[in-house]
Amino acid sequence: MTVNINYSNVFIKFIEIIIIIFRMIIVFFLLLLIIQVILSNKSRIKLESLTPLESGFERLVSSFSMRAPFFFLAILFVLFDLELILFFPGVVAFTFRGIVSFLS
Repeated sequence: MTVNINYSNVFIKFIEIIIIIFRMIIVFFLLLLIIQVILSNKSRIKLESLTPLESGFERLVSSFSMRAPFFFLAILFVLFDLELILFFPGVVAFTFRGIVSFLS
């Protein structure tokens, strides 16, 4: 007795689940962004920092400063994100076709 599996329906369900997960992730990060903007004191521009100094010279310090640990964390995120992107098709192929997908 053979079981016929309609892979197109399975693939459509899989894509629907992936879309739902991406929507949940986007909503979650938008909520975090909104909470961060509301609670952060640094995000508000202070009028004093926009005015020139008493001597008449403009301020030399730029408003953008990125710390080194944050930069290294961002690099690690990019590396692991690329790793996930490279391994994901293999996992999907293994799920649907089994070990034959790795041997071919």
